[in-house]
Amino acid sequence: MMGPASLRRVISPHPRLLDAALATLLGTGGVLYMLLRRVPGGGSLRGVDAVAAGAAFLLVLVRHRAPLPVLALSVLGEIAITAVTSSASPVLGAAALISVYTVARTVRRRVALIAAAITAVALYFVVAHPMDPTSRTEGAGVLAWVGMCAAVGAPYASGATTWPRWGSGHDGRRRARKKRLAAGSPRSGCA
Repeated sequence: MMGPASLRRVISPHPRLLDAALATLLGTGGVLYMLLRRVPGGGSLRGVDAVAAGAAFLLVLVRHRAPLPVLALSVLGEIAITAVTSSASPVLGAAALISVYTVARTVRRRVALIAAAITAVALYFVVAHPMDPTSRTEGAGVLAWVGMCAAVGAPYASGATTWPRWGSGHDGRRRARKKRLAAGSPRSGCA
Protein backbone atom coordinates (compact mmCIF):
# COMPACT_ATOMS: atom_id res chain seq x y z
CA MET A 1 0.00 0.00 0.00
CA MET A 2 1.28 3.43 -0.93
CA GLY A 3 1.45 5.86 2.00
CA PRO A 4 1.70 9.65 1.99
CA ALA A 5 5.51 9.65 2.23
CA SER A 6 6.01 7.33 -0.73
CA LEU A 7 3.38 9.22 -2.73
CA ARG A 8 5.23 12.47 -1.99
CA ARG A 9 8.50 10.92 -3.22
CA VAL A 10 6.88 9.86 -6.49
CA ILE A 11 5.21 13.22 -7.12
CA SER A 12 7.94 15.62 -5.92
CA PRO A 13 10.16 15.28 -9.03
CA HIS A 14 7.11 15.96 -11.23
CA PRO A 15 5.05 18.74 -9.59
CA ARG A 16 2.91 19.31 -12.69
CA LEU A 17 1.89 15.65 -12.70
CA LEU A 18 -0.38 16.18 -9.71
CA ASP A 19 -1.92 19.28 -11.29
CA ALA A 20 -2.60 17.40 -14.53
CA ALA A 21 -4.11 14.43 -12.68
CA LEU A 22 -6.26 16.67 -10.49
CA ALA A 23 -7.42 18.76 -13.45
CA THR A 24 -8.27 15.64 -15.45
CA LEU A 25 -10.15 14.13 -12.52
CA LEU A 26 -12.08 17.35 -11.95
CA GLY A 27 -12.91 17.87 -15.64
CA THR A 28 -13.97 14.31 -16.43
CA GLY A 29 -15.60 13.79 -13.04
CA GLY A 30 -17.57 16.99 -13.52
CA VAL A 31 -18.80 15.93 -16.95
CA LEU A 32 -19.77 12.49 -15.62
CA TYR A 33 -21.60 14.06 -12.69
CA MET A 34 -23.53 16.35 -15.01
CA LEU A 35 -24.48 13.43 -17.24
CA LEU A 36 -25.57 11.19 -14.38
CA ARG A 37 -27.16 13.70 -12.02
CA ARG A 38 -30.72 13.24 -10.94
CA VAL A 39 -32.98 15.83 -12.48
CA PRO A 40 -36.63 15.40 -13.47
CA GLY A 41 -35.82 14.88 -17.16
CA GLY A 42 -32.67 12.84 -16.56
CA GLY A 43 -29.10 14.04 -16.77
CA SER A 44 -27.94 16.00 -19.75
CA LEU A 45 -24.83 17.91 -20.63
CA ARG A 46 -25.64 21.50 -21.47
CA GLY A 47 -23.20 23.76 -23.25
CA VAL A 48 -22.73 25.79 -20.08
CA ASP A 49 -21.77 22.63 -18.18
CA ALA A 50 -19.16 21.70 -20.78
CA VAL A 51 -17.72 25.22 -20.65
CA ALA A 52 -17.61 25.03 -16.84
CA ALA A 53 -15.81 21.67 -16.92
CA GLY A 54 -13.29 22.95 -19.48
CA ALA A 55 -12.70 26.13 -17.51
CA ALA A 56 -12.24 24.17 -14.28
CA PHE A 57 -9.75 21.87 -16.05
CA LEU A 58 -7.67 24.83 -17.29
CA LEU A 59 -7.87 26.74 -14.00
CA VAL A 60 -6.67 23.79 -11.92
CA LEU A 61 -3.95 23.07 -14.47
CA VAL A 62 -2.41 26.57 -14.14
CA ARG A 63 -3.16 27.18 -10.47
CA HIS A 64 0.49 27.31 -9.36
CA ARG A 65 1.54 29.87 -11.97
CA ALA A 66 -0.93 32.53 -10.82
CA PRO A 67 -2.88 31.44 -7.74
CA LEU A 68 -4.80 34.66 -7.02
CA PRO A 69 -6.01 35.25 -10.61
CA VAL A 70 -7.04 31.60 -10.86
CA LEU A 71 -9.04 31.95 -7.65
CA ALA A 72 -10.68 35.14 -8.92
CA LEU A 73 -11.53 33.57 -12.28
CA SER A 74 -13.01 30.44 -10.69
CA VAL A 75 -15.22 32.49 -8.35
CA LEU A 76 -16.26 34.87 -11.14
CA GLY A 77 -17.00 31.89 -13.39
CA GLU A 78 -19.16 30.36 -10.67
CA ILE A 79 -21.04 33.65 -10.28
CA ALA A 80 -21.52 33.99 -14.05
CA ILE A 81 -22.79 30.44 -14.49
CA THR A 82 -25.17 30.85 -11.57
CA ALA A 83 -26.47 34.10 -13.08
CA VAL A 84 -27.04 32.43 -16.46
CA THR A 85 -28.48 29.09 -15.34
CA SER A 86 -29.81 29.94 -11.83
CA SER A 87 -27.97 26.90 -10.45
CA ALA A 88 -24.43 26.64 -9.11
CA SER A 89 -21.78 24.69 -11.01
CA PRO A 90 -20.22 22.02 -8.77
CA VAL A 91 -17.18 21.80 -11.04
CA LEU A 92 -16.25 25.48 -10.78
CA GLY A 93 -17.05 25.37 -7.07
CA ALA A 94 -14.54 22.55 -6.64
CA ALA A 95 -12.00 24.50 -8.72
CA ALA A 96 -12.53 27.48 -6.41
CA LEU A 97 -11.92 25.31 -3.33
CA ILE A 98 -8.73 23.90 -4.84
CA SER A 99 -7.67 27.46 -5.66
CA VAL A 100 -8.32 28.58 -2.06
CA TYR A 101 -6.00 25.81 -0.87
CA THR A 102 -3.34 26.84 -3.40
CA VAL A 103 -3.59 30.51 -2.42
CA ALA A 104 -3.37 29.63 1.27
CA ARG A 105 -0.32 27.52 0.56
CA THR A 106 1.60 29.93 -1.68
CA VAL A 107 0.94 33.52 -0.61
CA ARG A 108 1.33 35.41 2.65
CA ARG A 109 -1.09 34.51 5.40
CA ARG A 110 -2.89 37.87 5.50
CA VAL A 111 -3.49 37.85 1.74
CA ALA A 112 -4.66 34.24 1.93
CA LEU A 113 -7.13 35.01 4.72
CA ILE A 114 -8.56 37.98 2.84
CA ALA A 115 -8.88 35.92 -0.35
CA ALA A 116 -10.54 33.06 1.55
CA ALA A 117 -12.99 35.43 3.24
CA ILE A 118 -13.96 37.07 -0.07
CA THR A 119 -14.33 33.63 -1.68
CA ALA A 120 -16.45 32.35 1.21
CA VAL A 121 -18.82 35.31 1.04
CA ALA A 122 -19.10 35.14 -2.74
CA LEU A 123 -19.72 31.39 -2.83
CA TYR A 124 -22.15 31.63 0.07
CA PHE A 125 -24.34 34.06 -1.85
CA VAL A 126 -24.02 31.97 -5.01
CA VAL A 127 -25.13 28.78 -3.27
CA ALA A 128 -27.60 30.14 -0.69
CA HIS A 129 -30.40 31.53 -2.82
CA PRO A 130 -32.57 34.00 -0.91
CA MET A 131 -35.79 32.47 -2.28
CA ASP A 132 -34.89 28.87 -1.45
CA PRO A 133 -34.97 28.18 2.32
CA THR A 134 -33.39 24.72 1.88
CA SER A 135 -30.20 26.23 0.47
CA ARG A 136 -29.22 27.82 3.80
CA THR A 137 -27.54 24.63 4.98
CA GLU A 138 -25.65 24.35 1.69
CA GLY A 139 -24.38 27.89 2.21
CA ALA A 140 -23.08 26.98 5.66
CA GLY A 141 -21.37 23.97 4.11
CA VAL A 142 -19.66 26.20 1.57
CA LEU A 143 -18.33 28.40 4.36
CA ALA A 144 -16.99 25.33 6.14
CA TRP A 145 -15.32 23.93 3.02
CA VAL A 146 -13.63 27.25 2.18
CA GLY A 147 -12.39 27.52 5.76
CA MET A 148 -11.03 23.98 5.71
CA CYS A 149 -9.20 24.51 2.41
CA ALA A 150 -7.60 27.69 3.73
CA ALA A 151 -6.67 26.04 7.04
CA VAL A 152 -5.10 23.00 5.38
CA GLY A 153 -2.93 25.12 3.10
CA ALA A 154 -1.96 27.71 5.73
CA PRO A 155 0.80 25.80 7.61
CA TYR A 156 2.80 25.54 4.39
CA ALA A 157 2.63 29.28 3.65
CA SER A 158 5.27 30.06 6.26
CA GLY A 159 7.78 27.81 4.52
CA ALA A 160 7.16 24.81 6.74
CA THR A 161 7.49 21.49 4.97
CA THR A 162 5.58 19.47 7.54
CA TRP A 163 2.52 19.98 9.65
CA PRO A 164 3.11 21.46 13.10
CA ARG A 165 2.95 18.76 15.77
CA TRP A 166 0.60 19.00 18.70
CA GLY A 167 2.50 19.52 21.93
CA SER A 168 5.74 20.56 20.23
CA GLY A 169 6.24 23.27 22.87
CA HIS A 170 6.06 20.62 25.58
CA ASP A 171 8.65 18.53 23.74
CA GLY A 172 10.99 21.52 23.60
CA ARG A 173 10.65 22.14 27.34
CA ARG A 174 11.29 18.46 28.03
CA ARG A 175 14.48 18.50 25.90
CA ALA A 176 15.71 21.64 27.68
CA ARG A 177 15.12 20.02 31.06
CA LYS A 178 17.02 16.91 29.97
CA LYS A 179 19.96 19.11 28.90
CA ARG A 180 19.96 20.90 32.26
CA LEU A 181 19.88 17.61 34.16
CA ALA A 182 22.66 16.19 31.99
CA ALA A 183 24.75 19.30 32.66
CA GLY A 184 24.30 18.81 36.41
CA SER A 185 21.84 21.60 37.10
CA PRO A 186 18.97 19.98 39.05
CA ARG A 187 16.75 23.08 38.77
CA SER A 188 13.11 22.23 39.21
CA GLY A 189 10.06 24.15 38.09
CA CYS A 190 9.24 25.23 41.70
CA ALA A 191 10.65 28.43 43.19
